[in-house]
Amino acid sequence: MRQLGFGDLAKLRVLDIGCGERAPLSLLLAAHGAEVDALDLLPVRLGWRRPAMWLLLFRTSGARSTVKQIVRDALHTIRYWRRLRRLLGRGLPFAAVHVRQGDAQRLELADEMFDFVVSTAVWEHLTDVRAATREVNRVLKGDGMGSIQVALFPSLGGGHHAEWHDLSPGRRRTIRPWDHLLPGAQPLPLYCNGWRADQFREVSEQETDLVCGQAARAHQEI
Repeated sequence: MRQLGFGDLAKLRVLDIGCGERAPLSLLLAAHGAEVDALDLLPVRLGWRRPAMWLLLFRTSGARSTVKQIVRDALHTIRYWRRLRRLLGRGLPFAAVHVRQGDAQRLELADEMFDFVVSTAVWEHLTDVRAATREVNRVLKGDGMGSIQVALFPSLGGGHHAEWHDLSPGRRRTIRPWDHLLPGAQPLPLYCNGWRADQFREVSEQETDLVCGQAARAHQEI
């Protein structure tokens, strides 16, 4: 963000689209003084409010999904937040993050609300990339900026199979490399739109004032 011209995060209004169930980026931004809205399809609740998330999941998705979430939180989420707190060197500002449940393609937010919009590994799962990109442009202030990072489909982990999230050598794998691009591919664990870098870039150029677009080994940042 410093490279993009945001030297001081204090009082900066930020929207984190697809914050995830642990909302790490939202928490870190809030810890540095930003005013953060965190949006996700899940009914995310942070810190001591976590049980409210379990109740909402039970009402909308049933007992099985709720039990999975509770087990995941007990085994991983609490430890994750503790480690993040140690790395940060102070407490995590759970109460400072304004969590919203919603769809990136239809943001129920006013025009020109945010100085900065950030999203990581969401755009590759959208059915309407153009609508979401247009929404980002709409909610940004006139001098605002967005950073959209995409896990590109042609990359090794582009199929989003969990065993290819970790590229450590020697790990036992049941799915062949780049299986999602080959004939006879295994079903994907979640929806991916299969877009390539040039498709994301074209939409960004048409719907926003594209400052830069750079492709790394697995991501496209716009």
